[in-house]
Amino acid sequence: MWQEFLTMIRHPFFWGDFITVGYIMVRLIHARM
Repeated sequence: MWQEFLTMIRHPFFWGDFITVGYIMVRLIHARM
């Protein structure tokens, strides 16, 4: 299980999705203010 987790973290697409989701969340929060 840990091996799969480490492999997922090392995958570039994982970080790309993480940054994209974070960016969308920031945009939504700013839109409400």
